[in-house]
Amino acid sequence: MLFQDQQVEQMIKRARMLEIGGVKVPVVNATCFFSDVGARLLELYPDAPFSAYYMDRGDGLRQCGLRSRPGVDVSEIAKNYGGGGHAQAAGFQEPIPLSPTSEGRT
Repeated sequence: MLFQDQQVEQMIKRARMLEIGGVKVPVVNATCFFSDVGARLLELYPDAPFSAYYMDRGDGLRQCGLRSRPGVDVSEIAKNYGGGGHAQAAGFQEPIPLSPTSEGRT
């Protein structure tokens, strides 16, 4: 198994279902290989219309990325959070939640 594949598999082990834009989707904290993480989550969760990852940055912001299946426009979801992108890959940023149990906006 390639290093990149190993890293992706390690990250997705920590996936959990969270609500984003009114939809429960698999979400994982990812620090690299974002597109691969999003695609692998879609493989593992075939009923999810899209997947999400986030990375907490040193500037106090959480960078969030969305990856979708054909026919699901995640750019519209990202726009609701002040972000953008295109139909199958979009993103937004938000302040890192102050509480470790808080997951940010939904």
